[in-house]
Amino acid sequence: MDFYDNILAIKKERKLTNADIGAVINMSGDAFRMANKRQSLSELEKNEIEKFFASKPNKLQKIEVELSNTDDEIEIFTNKNGIKFYEYPDGSTKIEVIKVPFDAYASYLEAYNDDEKLHSEFSTATFTVDKVAKGNYLAFNIKNNSMNGGGIDDTPSGAEVLAREIGRHLWCNGFHKNKYGFILMTKNAIYHKDIGDCNNETGLLTLHSRNKSDDPFEIHMNDIYRIFNVIKRTF
Repeated sequence: MDFYDNILAIKKERKLTNADIGAVINMSGDAFRMANKRQSLSELEKNEIEKFFASKPNKLQKIEVELSNTDDEIEIFTNKNGIKFYEYPDGSTKIEVIKVPFDAYASYLEAYNDDEKLHSEFSTATFTVDKVAKGNYLAFNIKNNSMNGGGIDDTPSGAEVLAREIGRHLWCNGFHKNKYGFILMTKNAIYHKDIGDCNNETGLLTLHSRNKSDDPFEIHMNDIYRIFNVIKRTF
């Protein structure tokens, strides 16, 4: 197994992100992803990464990372879904998740069941959160103004949002109005909408936009892969 194959294998085994490994050689997650894809790392960079792999525990749930030039530590937690949380000395907590641009949804579907491909082809985003939490999360880059009706809780095109997945077993309970709406990943497209009527007999959901120029429409639950509750936004 060559160096680059080894990186992919260890990333998958230890649930590391490009940002985790890139930080070892002072690269951003995106820069490391491209360097790894092009196999353009220098010998010095390779050596530093190999040292990092040799010293890193195989099964990571909580680790402590020393901050340069300080005695403080960052604690890193990984929940059961592989989502990483960073607790800082000042008491703040950040979450790091894969980011899916709306216009790259087709690529996401191709990599959906391939964790290695997801981490190599998609960058990550971080958000400040209240605490380490259970659940599965993704970030999305919003591409359109369907949820921008001019209200304070509306979301313009270009915004980046953090969303928590709603388990499929909970869909039959209906969907309460959510402050920032829902992300629906379907067979044909990705939508940011409010969910209105939920008919368990027919399996149909009615999706609404906050932009009055968009008409509501129905979609069958069988055509939906995943539904996420939007919990944070950045502009």
